Amino acid sequence: MTVAWGELDALVDEILRQAVLAKAASSAFQGRSSDSMRRGGARVKSLVEALNACNASIQQALDWTDNATCSGGLLLQSEEDDLVVLEQDVEQQTNVPAQVNKSSPLEQGVMPRRLVRANAGVYETDDMSPPTTPHASSPKRNAFPPKVALESVNHLLFVIHGIGPHADFKDVHSDYFADIPSDQQRRGKSQLLKELFRSTRDTYLSADIPLALEIQTIEWHDVLHTAAVDTAFDQLVPDGANALRHFNKMTIMDMLYYASPAYGQLVVDSVTAQMNSKYKRFLHHHPGWNGHVSIFAHSLGSVIAYDILSHDAGALSATGVQFPGLEFPVENFFAAGSPVPVMLLSRGQVELTGDADTPLLHVRSRPRCAHYFNFIHPSDPIAYRMEPLLCEGGASTPASLSAIFDPKIVHGISFSDLYSRFTSTTLATSTQAPTCVDYYLKHQTRDGTSRMMDVAYAPASHKSYWISQDVVLAALLQLCRPVGEILRRYDIAQVPRPELRPRRRVSFTPHKSVLLATTALARDRITGTWHNRVVLLANKHVYSVASVKDLAVTKSWAVPLASNSTTVVPVDNVGFKVATSTDAKGTVLHAPSRDDRDAWVDAIRARIGHKTKAVVNCDGLITNQSVEYFGAVKTSFLTQGWSTKWVVLTKSHLTAYESCPAAISWWQFSVTTVVVAPSVGRFRLVSPDGTAFTFKIQDKPTFEMWLQAVQERKHCHLSIEQDESVPRGAVVP
Repeated sequence: MTVAWGELDALVDEILRQAVLAKAASSAFQGRSSDSMRRGGARVKSLVEALNACNASIQQALDWTDNATCSGGLLLQSEEDDLVVLEQDVEQQTNVPAQVNKSSPLEQGVMPRRLVRANAGVYETDDMSPPTTPHASSPKRNAFPPKVALESVNHLLFVIHGIGPHADFKDVHSDYFADIPSDQQRRGKSQLLKELFRSTRDTYLSADIPLALEIQTIEWHDVLHTAAVDTAFDQLVPDGANALRHFNKMTIMDMLYYASPAYGQLVVDSVTAQMNSKYKRFLHHHPGWNGHVSIFAHSLGSVIAYDILSHDAGALSATGVQFPGLEFPVENFFAAGSPVPVMLLSRGQVELTGDADTPLLHVRSRPRCAHYFNFIHPSDPIAYRMEPLLCEGGASTPASLSAIFDPKIVHGISFSDLYSRFTSTTLATSTQAPTCVDYYLKHQTRDGTSRMMDVAYAPASHKSYWISQDVVLAALLQLCRPVGEILRRYDIAQVPRPELRPRRRVSFTPHKSVLLATTALARDRITGTWHNRVVLLANKHVYSVASVKDLAVTKSWAVPLASNSTTVVPVDNVGFKVATSTDAKGTVLHAPSRDDRDAWVDAIRARIGHKTKAVVNCDGLITNQSVEYFGAVKTSFLTQGWSTKWVVLTKSHLTAYESCPAAISWWQFSVTTVVVAPSVGRFRLVSPDGTAFTFKIQDKPTFEMWLQAVQERKHCHLSIEQDESVPRGAVVP
């Protein structure tokens, strides 16, 4: 017999539809007279027998698939949680047709057997232990574990703009954690790039890689355009072509100013001072930070960054500009639309050797960074190749980002495979020089019109880097190089690559004793904006999920267990009844098996008469549903009549919910180092490696409640900081 999978899908849909009709018919019989029941009894009996026959056929199919799986004939999911079992034990019949139960289950006084999911609604009693992190130096540990829990990949990225005014690169707030509402963000290049980094990270990295990226912008245009300088320029302007002359003043003059010693010194001092100051400020807010620093620079900004990176502190340039020097090492230098190569050539900083037809190029000053990436749009007249100057073995053909990140190939692939595609084009060319690769962006031309299109697209192509997902994805993958080094170790040892996951993303469990739950504003590191998230305080950790919909469920009923009059007794093969003094009829529930039923009965009996009650304070949690299941002793899906309930046993209640929480995992942060700003209701949880989770509670009573609860946590070092936007010496309410 050939299996028609499409027919099976149609059968499943029909069974589900008929089950809904059966449930409605069952409800309709409630309250009917005995005569009415007798008249309709035959139909109900036939319905139950039909469902029983369907149930037996499904069991036969399950038995067959189990046997086929064991013999290698059929591939099924191997996780036990995904197997489907019956409420009652059924004799295994692989080759014999299933026998239909000829007597109605209603006549036998038992509920019809139902299909339930084994271990459905069952959770680990606590956070699952994180996978082993590889230890290359310890022979006693597995150097290549199959699962790796990743610590946060900490990175600080400075972004330097090119020619022209860039008001959005300025720090308009004195507060490091300034509130920039997501619906009122400045829409300049700075915010566009940050949003692109965030969305690209969420699309390609968030599931596997815990990249903690902070982006800081550097603005230098204003230091050149003081009132006196611009006024002097205006006095030199003749009548006519005013718009073009204004454009020259605000853009072209930037290059001329920077080329002069006096104004070049102003720019170098300003950019260096900003990066050093912001680096120190960042470390102040992230004590113990162990990450790397990189620079992303566009156009003339890449020339400024190159000059700073290629000079030691106190060194003088050929024009007499003195370089103060950076107070931190730079891991990656990303240049976009960069004229650095031709600027070096025009300054005489490129050595020309060999014959005139094929000269060998060598740059005298190299940037002090571990890795150098040069992004070029083929139609951008400002961008030039860097590889011929830095690669002693000769320049290779530039890699195409559009080919590496072909959407048809990279959609849905793992970080491991994506990283391999990217790094296969990144070649170390010299032990003395940093890894240098020129990357081409996608070049769109039509046959016969390439020259005209290049000219037409020149201005747009020079700006295209700010909105290029390929550029951002390449930068993100390079920032995740520490993870790539772990994968490289596995490849060298010819060991299968491990499963990756963030150490701070742990499996969700209702068994966690949660004290407080509220909706707060959490800060996104990349964009600096604040977004709604649910935060929950437990004994040692704060947990976070994206939405209250991930946690809240609808409560069906609850039975208090504090009174000794509550009873629980087994019924039939897999059922049990819970009754109270006020509800002698009680509630009958059915478990997937006899063992599960006995475990439920024992667990409930152990809680009867106990007065302890765990209460989750949900002030500030915006929902009309419930999260009272936290502190659960036991959970699973059980059947009640025709319906299935997620049943939770806590210390004081047996509660049924219409469904289990949607959350599969949540983010966990230790409550060890906590910095609080009472004036703005802000909490900052800092981990030992300097990674920080920052959130604000705007409701003052809720904030005070959280503050008191956090202070009461054991091993919590809490400090109070003044909001940076509040003047020094001001009284903080």
